[in-house]
Amino acid sequence: MAEPYRPSNGTEGMYFEAEWCDKCEKDVWYRKDPDRGTGCIILANALAFDIGDSEYPKEWVYNLYNKPSCSAFTPLKTREEKEKAGFVNMQKRLERAGQLRLF
Repeated sequence: MAEPYRPSNGTEGMYFEAEWCDKCEKDVWYRKDPDRGTGCIILANALAFDIGDSEYPKEWVYNLYNKPSCSAFTPLKTREEKEKAGFVNMQKRLERAGQLRLF
């Protein structure tokens, strides 16, 4: 069985979420509309429980390369899924706001 993973601080947790959760289809609807979307129970439990609790997600582990990972990760595959998560439209919004043309 793989060793469980828990970020040591908020910054490490943000990097983990950016690498795994933000690119996973399990949390797409929550990211799109937090008031109505259903979020990932794995992420919610990781934030709510301590690593020693029985409810702490078994999916957050160190992989074969000793890197933190989520074994339940399901990548966004299509452009439509990426649009739902806000990835594709983000660049368009930044362009309209002039953010990509600062220099």
